[in-house]
Amino acid sequence: MNSREKFLTTMRMEEGNNDIKAEIPKVEFGYWSDTIRRWIREGMPVQEPIPNNYAGGTPIMANRNK
Repeated sequence: MNSREKFLTTMRMEEGNNDIKAEIPKVEFGYWSDTIRRWIREGMPVQEPIPNNYAGGTPIMANRNK
């Protein structure tokens, strides 16, 4: 499996062949607190409330703000 094939396999989240396993990247993506507040106002279900002391540009990332 060459580099391109490995990249495409990873991006498609497919299993690699038996010779080389393509690992799925574990990437977190954050959102600004004001963006999440807006989505909640627009009807997004609340999974966990955003603390009032978070300023508008505070990035919210999974389990990193606690």
